Amino acid sequence: LGTEGDSTDNCYHVIYGADSLTIDGFTITKGNADGPSNSSKEGAGMRNESVSGMLIARCTFTNNWANGHGGGIYNDANVNKLTIDSCILVDNGSHVRGGGVTNYGSDSVVISNCLFVSNYGNYDGGAVYNFYDEDILIDHCTFYKNINGAISNAGTGTYTTTNSIFLKNSSNDIKDGHNVEDHYITYNRIAQPGFAGENGNINDNPMLYFSGKTDMYLNAASPCIDT
Repeated sequence: LGTEGDSTDNCYHVIYGADSLTIDGFTITKGNADGPSNSSKEGAGMRNESVSGMLIARCTFTNNWANGHGGGIYNDANVNKLTIDSCILVDNGSHVRGGGVTNYGSDSVVISNCLFVSNYGNYDGGAVYNFYDEDILIDHCTFYKNINGAISNAGTGTYTTTNSIFLKNSSNDIKDGHNVEDHYITYNRIAQPGFAGENGNINDNPMLYFSGKTDMYLNAASPCIDT
């Protein structure tokens, strides 16, 4: 904002959500949530508070940093019926958890057809962190080379992770912390012990090919297609 090429003086949040808002086709970048209060430390790319019926579609969140949770997107405890679809989240970071997305007590959040690459959470949840949420669905997503794990869940709630690919994430692909009772992990490509070979999860070569950092495609013979 002030000094060109210097992100340290950038805004705490690039976008604030609103009821029934649709964000489609934007690139959200270089938010810097490093403010003095908890709220100004979370959701550098986008912060959603007390909103319902939002759609975030075909957007790219990149190089956003939060001193708290949620480098790319932060959804607070009064967010419900929010969908993140066909988005790319790459190189976002959090000093705590949820470098890509944090759901902090949210309800009815769907993350579908999204690509998470090289996001960072200082403790865990490099790509996604869920905390005491109700009904969180992660479906048909790809998690690649996220740092300190891909998904971290904590607290009671209902979490479903299905039809997704986990590849070369550091630490555990999925971490369920205290009080997590209902996490349905089905039909994923995941190498983490305890999941592969159970509930339709596989550990086969996904035959995932790259053309650039975020341009990926599956070979026609991939075991991850229609299985």
